Amino acid sequence: MRSVLSLLFSLSFILPIFADPMDDRMLRIPNPRESGGWVHDGVGYLLDSGALPEINRIISRAEAETDAEIAVVILYSIGNELPKEFANRLFKKWGIGKSGRDNGLLLLHVVDQRRVEIETGYGLEGTIPDILCKRILETNIIPYFKQDLFSQGIIYGVQSLIQAIQKPNSSIDEKLSLDSVLYTFVDLPMLHYTTKLQKEEETLSEEIKPKGMIQRHFLDPAQSTKEYFIFWLALSITLLWFIVGSILTLLPFGTHSIYSFHAYIGRTISWLAGFTAFGTLSYYEMIESETSYSLINFVPLIITLFTINRWIGKKLRTNPRICKVCKGKMTLLNGKSQNKFLTSGEISEEKIKSVDYDIWYCKACDRTEKEKYSGISPAKKCPKCGFETFRNISVRVVRSATYETEGEEIHNDQCAHCKHQELRTVILSKLTKSSSSDSYSSSDSYSSSDSYSSSSSSSSSGSSGSWGGGSSGGGGAGSSY
Repeated sequence: MRSVLSLLFSLSFILPIFADPMDDRMLRIPNPRESGGWVHDGVGYLLDSGALPEINRIISRAEAETDAEIAVVILYSIGNELPKEFANRLFKKWGIGKSGRDNGLLLLHVVDQRRVEIETGYGLEGTIPDILCKRILETNIIPYFKQDLFSQGIIYGVQSLIQAIQKPNSSIDEKLSLDSVLYTFVDLPMLHYTTKLQKEEETLSEEIKPKGMIQRHFLDPAQSTKEYFIFWLALSITLLWFIVGSILTLLPFGTHSIYSFHAYIGRTISWLAGFTAFGTLSYYEMIESETSYSLINFVPLIITLFTINRWIGKKLRTNPRICKVCKGKMTLLNGKSQNKFLTSGEISEEKIKSVDYDIWYCKACDRTEKEKYSGISPAKKCPKCGFETFRNISVRVVRSATYETEGEEIHNDQCAHCKHQELRTVILSKLTKSSSSDSYSSSDSYSSSDSYSSSSSSSSSGSSGSWGGGSSGGGGAGSSY
């Protein structure tokens, strides 16, 4: 039993270590919509070439004309993550595209993997199928990338995507044709960026390693105690009760008062303190990392609190009682052997499980003691016989509640012992209508970090805010150069 409890309690400390590195990495990417733009240039070549303001401008114009949202994200590295999976996760996390229409697009460039991905929202998979995404990459993006003309590849890729949205009924060749568009942005050599970005990526890789409770709260206990005082205080109270409860179970005797102390005070304190400890920890971890993995704290927590409290309660209830007359140990009767010491009303209470009785018998002096405990199906005290056997047995609906009128029910209450019966009328409140909003909103918020990018997005003609809440089913294509 002790080994099982130790394992359960240990799990509540170990499980939070398993964070998602991809989520942590995504959270370090500044959301360009917060500054009114559409582009995150984590390398800097769009900013240096002068293409960044132009790309933001043409995307803003396209969004005003078509309502579609296009995100451009340029990253030096995503570690060992797959660009396709990263693009899909980032798309969903940001919610690119309008909610309900899912008309979003994501153009992702991962420099160290020499990879470009296009991710499409559900609503654009018919207009921009996977084959068109592949053709856009091979025709209007990759040829420029192979010449180290990255800014031109990005802006021509964006123009191709916009043209495909604006001309949904055109042929693929017509959607790919950009004869009327001419850009001459010149990039600095990529080597100009790689040295600095490699150092930043090494630092970032160390920073984004998932840190669980053991690392954060045991490797630096002084700082942890100061920063997470409520957590440690509540955890100490929980552990203190487990220690006190365990000591009480070791006593050679038990009393109803000791059990009551556990049931009404100790158990309540341990649950409140336990949830306060791990709830506080999960809250701080989610606030800091904006991920939800810390919620798994509650799984072993609930199992641990339930199991230990149940074990303590059972031991305290069944520890031998001491006879008040002869001071000898009494025996707990069970089953039908205790019924002869109960009244008919008490037997009825046990039958419907509203009350549970323990009968302790002293063989030496032939006397008994009766202890009363709450059952699993509480009932009211009967106004006629006085036993806790009065409960509802049926409900008849006279009329249902509506938005205009109240409802009415007839409740039939009956005593399981003396069969006393009463009818009572219950009035139901009118239904209320909930208000809703038609405005678009993003379900997530994102914090920015200067350590991840060498430059942030510039402002555009669009207003600052958030993405529309769109989603992607995994459509799109990728290509290497």
